Amino acid sequence: IASCSLFLTHTDFRPSFCSASVCQVLAAFGSLTRHLRADFDLQTPSFAQALYTVLQEINGGGLRRCAVSSAPVVNALKAQSGYVANSAQDVDETLLTLLQLLDQDRDHHQQKHQTSACSNITTRPRALSGLRELFQLAENSSNSCILTRFSWKTQQQQPPRDPKELFVPVAVPYESVLCRERRCSQCGHVAVAVLERVRTVRLVIPPDGNLINAWNAEVGWRWTREPRASVQCSRCKTKTACDSRALALRPAEIVCVQVVRLAYDSIRRRVVRNHARVRVPR
Repeated sequence: IASCSLFLTHTDFRPSFCSASVCQVLAAFGSLTRHLRADFDLQTPSFAQALYTVLQEINGGGLRRCAVSSAPVVNALKAQSGYVANSAQDVDETLLTLLQLLDQDRDHHQQKHQTSACSNITTRPRALSGLRELFQLAENSSNSCILTRFSWKTQQQQPPRDPKELFVPVAVPYESVLCRERRCSQCGHVAVAVLERVRTVRLVIPPDGNLINAWNAEVGWRWTREPRASVQCSRCKTKTACDSRALALRPAEIVCVQVVRLAYDSIRRRVVRNHARVRVPR
């Protein structure tokens, strides 16, 4: 998501066009719309329901055509207490806000499913066992999918055979998992830092306006060396300079790029804006 001409080319810049453009990007992601269709009781208001209504308004109810309708978008999103649609939000901030609220709805419904299953442990032991297996499958899956809809009406009813019917990704395709490795210069001990999940890539526009070189330098999905830092080794307990390098264990399927046009001019001591035409990497 590097350029959204649907709102950037409009003369009257308002947050409504920002929200409409981001929601159109989400509507093009098929598994998200399937997740919103399959889950969440219609009588329980949630952010996912409001977002699904927004997607229907944007795409004319068919989730196929792309026609901007900013008024229903803003009205539906402003009705949610956790959403803030002001002029300070950029495209990437709006997208991350939507994904964060979807994660909150996911956690709430997962807890509800777990509570419902644990309350019926004496009457439906087989159902609870199958539910635990599915949760374990979701945790160990490389796709890091989430539980969408899972319930048994009777004791004899069996869960679906295909786990893909129960788990669909929502925010995971927008995340890149990074790992940092430090090697002690004294004893040679290698320590792997905690995994880091990144959803936004910041790219500063170079003077020539070519983002391809900036993209290759910032998002090289390979081992990249970092400046040496003085860190205490966990084995020899000595504080020495360690060689650090980073690796993206799993690149994001959909990358949210934040283009930075503002820079500080140290000579003139003011903030300047780069008006160069941007060539976005494909």
